Amino acid sequence: MATSISTDEPNFWPKVAVPQDQGIPFRVIFDHHPLPAWIYDSETLAFLAVNQAARAEYGYSEREFLDMRITSIRTPEDAQLLLRFLAGPLKSQEVTGPWRHRRKDGSLLIATAYAYEITYHGRPARLILLKNISEQKKLEQQLRLFAAAVADASEAVMITDANLDPPGPRIVFVNGAFTAMTGYSPEEVIGRVPSFLQGIKTERITLSRINRDLAANGTSSYSSVNYRKDGTEYMVEWQVTPLRDDSGAITHFLSIQRDVTERNRLLEQFHQAQKMEAVGRLAGGVAHDFNNLLTIILGYTGLLTVEFSKLKLGDSKLVRSVEGIQQASEKAAALTTQLLAFSRKQVLRTRIVDLNPFVANLEGLLRRLIGEDIDIAFVQGPQLARVQVDTNQFEQALMNLAVNARDAMPYGGMLTIETRNTEVSTRYAALTSVKPGKYVLVSVTDTGTGMDEETRSRIFEPFFTTKEAGRGTGLGLAMVYGFVKQNGGTITVYSEPGRGACFKMYLPATEAAVEEVGATTANVRARGSGVVMVVEDDSGIRDLIGEVLAEAGYEIILAADAKEAMDRAAAFTRPIQLLLTDVVLPGMSGPELAEQLKSARPGLKVLFASGYSDHALLRQGAIAHGAAFVPKPFDAGTLLGRVSDLMLEVS
Repeated sequence: MATSISTDEPNFWPKVAVPQDQGIPFRVIFDHHPLPAWIYDSETLAFLAVNQAARAEYGYSEREFLDMRITSIRTPEDAQLLLRFLAGPLKSQEVTGPWRHRRKDGSLLIATAYAYEITYHGRPARLILLKNISEQKKLEQQLRLFAAAVADASEAVMITDANLDPPGPRIVFVNGAFTAMTGYSPEEVIGRVPSFLQGIKTERITLSRINRDLAANGTSSYSSVNYRKDGTEYMVEWQVTPLRDDSGAITHFLSIQRDVTERNRLLEQFHQAQKMEAVGRLAGGVAHDFNNLLTIILGYTGLLTVEFSKLKLGDSKLVRSVEGIQQASEKAAALTTQLLAFSRKQVLRTRIVDLNPFVANLEGLLRRLIGEDIDIAFVQGPQLARVQVDTNQFEQALMNLAVNARDAMPYGGMLTIETRNTEVSTRYAALTSVKPGKYVLVSVTDTGTGMDEETRSRIFEPFFTTKEAGRGTGLGLAMVYGFVKQNGGTITVYSEPGRGACFKMYLPATEAAVEEVGATTANVRARGSGVVMVVEDDSGIRDLIGEVLAEAGYEIILAADAKEAMDRAAAFTRPIQLLLTDVVLPGMSGPELAEQLKSARPGLKVLFASGYSDHALLRQGAIAHGAAFVPKPFDAGTLLGRVSDLMLEVS
């Protein structure tokens, strides 16, 4: 039932501070009350009286207020709500709202109202006292937004209390991302100390250290190895920020956490690839220079062999010594080939193949290679895409992986070779040297002893081996790495101690048709005729080539660089049939020299020589596609065969 209070009674509202002197009139109390207050007619809703606080808050004068109705200061939607509210009975001392009011300047005010039914000058009226809660509502909205942002944040959020006594702050809140990252629900972690997530690999982060960091920086950042509920390990980075009350005292700690396990793994792969690239460049440079020396050794041992046959020395000690030198040189040349394979500079003879039948044909060879105590399984991927590879190099790579698996299974086991189509995503490609696209994946998996992380990180380095002395050079897997990289792919290895290893070769897929291999016949002529210009900056190789070709009947013009070659060609009046030049020369390059000489001698044939592969030189644009090429190191027979082929084209 509504309470009727006469405005003649000074103590009309208990909440108003009334002086003890009961003679103070109602109007004085009303006008000087600190909160906005007004009286409006219950029937017409017109303002009847407005105090000073209301006039100051809303910006209207008393006259302006008295010309308005209570609905005039409401927003349209709020005015309709007010009318529905006024249609019902008013309870004694009822607090209503919140209401949305408009000031004279148009700004919004949110308030709650304390309402009384009164009699004002003989008319039924209502007395309203307002409390401005705009800032409170604004704060509540901000808190709701903050709570929603924290709850839906993609990064884990944890809030602890600020207890600095051992065992330390305890968890009071975690969001959904924390649960997704750790596997722990809020109920399982609230009240616990966060350090329960950390393993023995993590250096304990003490409270004193956090306090020092906070005092110095305002925030503190750390990383640690943590464990999920299922026991799996993950790396987390977290930043701690103190939450303070109005007095500045720390009441809680806010921790933003991020799982960086995958990021660190990809960065590690990237850094490992960079290291392998650097080692590859070094290995390639050493192999290139060593090839020049081997070319001289193989060339002169070949010449000695020819001379010994003329002298009919038979199986003399001298002949056997030269044969020993030649055999050792050939083994050294094989090592440099592996180094060049690792550095992706070996000679490739590629063709389009379907790897399923190719690997199937190798199965018998692989069985003999790995022994009877190891089972082998070949899982063929359906509708396998084609690849363009050097099949000899691929065969060697597969055999090296099989041998590596065999040595990891001294007591027998299972070797599985699997092929299938796959696609490398842009995200994965961004952290590796392989381009995104479609690939054929060749996996070689064993059930052997496996390897630890340190061994796995170095497994493709040249000369790195875990085998005892005399059991390998450490170049087998380095050659596999180089072969895959040179063919535009990548290779990864997954292994744990006691759980075997899985090597995965990603080779680019192609839509081209399979190329059948036709029979080839060597066309090597021991004797020849014609003029050959030899341009080589290494004097040992230059003299050797000159001697081999002269011995075969060719007329030789020798030059150490492009300038000397052009001068000698200008002074030579007869035709020159063939230019044999190194690709890399001081000053002008071999291909540039060839263009200059061919412009003056249109019929001139060109044979390029280099310690790098024609494939690598083609990629770099050093030589044109289809250019005649002989790789170093070469023996006399190989050189004479290439020269003879080109001389036949002249004739």
